[in-house]
Amino acid sequence: MKIEMQDLSFLTPEKKIEFILLQAEKINLLEGSINQRKARIKFLEEKKRKNSRNSSKPPSSDQK
Repeated sequence: MKIEMQDLSFLTPEKKIEFILLQAEKINLLEGSINQRKARIKFLEEKKRKNSRNSSKPPSSDQK
């Protein structure tokens, strides 16, 4: 349901509740996606920081 903010006035109270619940569901999905991306970024940043001096990686794997 795509509704602009000014269009909410014509909705019945039940439809307004339905609209709000749909928005809350979308927000929850987006928050989950954001949290997954944050975890992935953290993992990749930690992985990038590792080199032969602070891990068991061989020196040939160090990025220059």
